[in-house]
Amino acid sequence: MAFDLQAHRGGLGLVAENTMAAFRNAAAIGVTTLECDVHISADGVAMVTHDRLLGHRNLQDTRPVDKDDPEFPYLGKFVARLTSQQLATLDCGTVTNPKHPGQRAVPGAQMPRFVEVLDLARTYDLGVNVETKFDVVHPTEAEREGSK
Repeated sequence: MAFDLQAHRGGLGLVAENTMAAFRNAAAIGVTTLECDVHISADGVAMVTHDRLLGHRNLQDTRPVDKDDPEFPYLGKFVARLTSQQLATLDCGTVTNPKHPGQRAVPGAQMPRFVEVLDLARTYDLGVNVETKFDVVHPTEAEREGSK
């Protein structure tokens, strides 16, 4: 049996976590499985990010989708309450993790859609370990089937 070398959040100690740059780097250094965290946006798109609540730890607001978007700023809101278009405006690569001083920033990196990670995994013939992020303790974070 072969050893399964996984890159947690794309290799968060090396490149800004859960970015396509991190996943591409992981593929380049020879991992066999990409590990990522997935939330579902308000418009039903699987998005790759760790935290259900968008925070300053590793994200920055850039601009609203529309100039009159009442949801902007997006930081401080739940992933599940924003659309994939709103989430795509976040800068997910400029802020690095101080616990990983060698982590490479990727300024302007967008939050990946899960399909992008799957496409990369297919290209490099890699496995994908998906951690779905639905918190049953906080079911009111977004409307879900049966929550009305």
